[in-house]
Amino acid sequence: DVDVIARVDLLIAQSEEMANQGDYFAAWELIQLAFEADADDAPMNRVRAKMAPRVAEFVGLLDRAEDAEAETRYAAALNNYLIAQDIYPASRICRIGIERVSLSVLHMAAEQMQANHL
Repeated sequence: DVDVIARVDLLIAQSEEMANQGDYFAAWELIQLAFEADADDAPMNRVRAKMAPRVAEFVGLLDRAEDAEAETRYAAALNNYLIAQDIYPASRICRIGIERVSLSVLHMAAEQMQANHL
């Protein structure tokens, strides 16, 4: 799809510009959006591989958060998102993850409270 290719190309360009300015975490978040749009895009994957070592700790925390969330270990997921957010406070990925996991925690707590009152 032409629109997807154009979007990926734009995100790559924006990501490279952020990296040139030294903002590797913002660059990573942009390249991650490109990855989500087209995981097979070769230029994007080259930029992603080049950038990964600079943001490895941050990305590792995000990966652990996503894994924990998938396993419904919401406290662990929240903890990893919060630690990642300490590394990059402006992180959109962290903010969205924290909001999503927090809602899951509240939902589980409400279900548990309801079950205890039956």
